[in-house]
Amino acid sequence: MTDRPGEFWKNNKTDLLLAFDADAEKVSWGDFVEDFKMSFKPLNTALEAQLKLQDLKMKERADKYMYQFSYLAKQMGYNDAAQIVAFK
Repeated sequence: MTDRPGEFWKNNKTDLLLAFDADAEKVSWGDFVEDFKMSFKPLNTALEAQLKLQDLKMKERADKYMYQFSYLAKQMGYNDAAQIVAFK
């Protein structure tokens, strides 16, 4: 994570972990994972998937395209009927 968006987050967490403070609040693994997801997970995964689906083009094998299409459609919560319309 050098010169990337995660650099600040990593440095902040590293500083907290390396600072020896007996009174500091201990962070559980679950809290760490939740904070990580909140910091890096897209705010609106359905919208992001919709934008990616609009730009999706078959450049290689059909099975790779189908996998990407199905993955994005699932993230958007599309049922079978919606997938058929989007696939056209």
